[in-house]
Amino acid sequence: MNKDTANALLETCSIVLASWVERFAKRNKNTKNSDILKSILKDDIIAKILVNKIKWAEVDIIIPDELLLIISICAQRPGFAQLMLVDILDTIYDNHDKSIPSGYEITPEDFGNTFKDKFPIIELYPEYEILYDMMWDDQKFKDNEYNSGFMDNKIDTKEFWSKYRNM
Repeated sequence: MNKDTANALLETCSIVLASWVERFAKRNKNTKNSDILKSILKDDIIAKILVNKIKWAEVDIIIPDELLLIISICAQRPGFAQLMLVDILDTIYDNHDKSIPSGYEITPEDFGNTFKDKFPIIELYPEYEILYDMMWDDQKFKDNEYNSGFMDNKIDTKEFWSKYRNM
């Protein structure tokens, strides 16, 4: 990745995060950026996968549009995007006595607690690619572990997401 592209990714993530922090601080669901974000996200395959996966898995959380865009920019791969979301959910889960409240809205603080020192941009920071490659391999079904011939990822099962369901 060239320096200009890297800088553009960092700048975009920074702007989106600042907008999210401002909106969250004001407890305002709609900002002047809401329409822009919605128009960007309506065609974003990663955002659609994350939203649909959470609905399908019956995990009752709210993923802000800003976070969907940041994850999409950082991950650039649907599998890694899901793992980034899992990282954030694990942080929330651990910070709320091993549960996530029903209807919980992920906050900028949750994002900051998960990714403390930098945006997890796969293309820019190789350590994140290594981490998510290892996580991806770990979540794969091993031989004879799952009896379905069409599915090889635990992340594609409701059981994987059950830890985050609000019971």
